[in-house]
Amino acid sequence: MWDSMQSGDIVVLEGADVGSHARVEDRTQDGNMVWVRNEFNERKLVHFEDCTGVGIVNSSTCGMR
Repeated sequence: MWDSMQSGDIVVLEGADVGSHARVEDRTQDGNMVWVRNEFNERKLVHFEDCTGVGIVNSSTCGMR
């Protein structure tokens, strides 16, 4: 689950077909799904089982933008 992802985080979601980087817009309360917007401004809903790997590039909780 993606409990650590927060709105505004820049992430790489391997295997989810969202592009190279995406910004987290929202996530479900249980952390199973996130809404992301990719570098082409496309919004997608991604389930955590759709990804083979996840990396947080910049975290909104650390003040990085």
